[in-house]
Amino acid sequence: MSRVLWAAALLCIGCGWLNRGVPRGPSPEAALHAAIGEWGAVDTVTVLGFRDHWGKSTAGVDVLDAALLSALGHHGVVMNPDAGIVAPSTETLRYRDGGVLPTGWQDLTGDTTPRHGLVVAGQIRKADAWTYLRLALADATTGQLRAHGTTRISQQRLDDLVASALEDTVGALQPVDVVYHVVGRRDKAGFAELIDVEEGVTLIEGDRLQIRLKTDQDCEVFAFLYASEGGERRNLLDPQRVYEGRWNYGPAENSWITLTEGDQVYTLYLLVAPRIDEDRSALWEEVTQLQAQGQIDRMSGLELVDDALAGFLPQAVSTIDSTLVLRGNEGLQRAEEPETFAYVDGTVFEHHADILQGVAMIRAISFHVRFE
Repeated sequence: MSRVLWAAALLCIGCGWLNRGVPRGPSPEAALHAAIGEWGAVDTVTVLGFRDHWGKSTAGVDVLDAALLSALGHHGVVMNPDAGIVAPSTETLRYRDGGVLPTGWQDLTGDTTPRHGLVVAGQIRKADAWTYLRLALADATTGQLRAHGTTRISQQRLDDLVASALEDTVGALQPVDVVYHVVGRRDKAGFAELIDVEEGVTLIEGDRLQIRLKTDQDCEVFAFLYASEGGERRNLLDPQRVYEGRWNYGPAENSWITLTEGDQVYTLYLLVAPRIDEDRSALWEEVTQLQAQGQIDRMSGLELVDDALAGFLPQAVSTIDSTLVLRGNEGLQRAEEPETFAYVDGTVFEHHADILQGVAMIRAISFHVRFE
């Protein structure tokens, strides 16, 4: 799009994305949600986020990037975790005059899969009392532009959101409700049996686990298995952002993690917080030291791991000073009605969810695994 067409888009209040389904002065997420809704079905994307037309990050970019990720999540779009703004480090972007996409955008989809998959990038322009957001969706494999257009939000509304984000007050952090299923499966003689996975239970080598969870607001989650002997960790759900009202699965909707080692004690940990620090090196070093010092022995000493995780969660949000640790069934709320899960192999399970609530919390379940 040329500079003339870009200017025309700013003036064309009654056409295109500027008015179609977007009310006057919407929130950034609502405006972007409406814009993305016009794309149709979208596969995995690398999200490059917002910049001004010079490729620079300006005030409000973090708010807009978060709104973009949330809007994409609500539309079921899967984000590439190895590139773009969700990766540990982001690329410097540069736009040529009037360019819809940054220069070299085809090479920004990650080292392992160059020039592969879809890319979404956004530009910001300000005029009078409005901030105009231009989104472009393109195919890195073919180099073709699949969709682009412009929406707008009130500059005052964006300023207020930026100010609120900077304050980051405790009162602004609302507890999140989590519907949490830990589904255990045992296959015997060709039949699948649902098994309870609770604190202190004994499972059998070869049993399988899956988690399913849904939250009532956007947040970040992380789920992993921890082995008391040796300290091995296996992720069921990689650290990631999840979105309100959507089911999330670990390791996947029709996949399971198998308990392959008998005579072992495992702990299944679920971490939930507004944000989870990307740098977990100090956390794992602390847990490794506990292991090396012999302070963890099967079910003994696991409260030290709980404490390490509880101290880690608040690091990404300065206004959180404590973490709720939920272990065992005491005080735990359970859904009255079961949910039915049907798997591609024909297995159908009915399972009651745990209902978790908190701003930053850890759900821990430790259990034995014996040889078959």
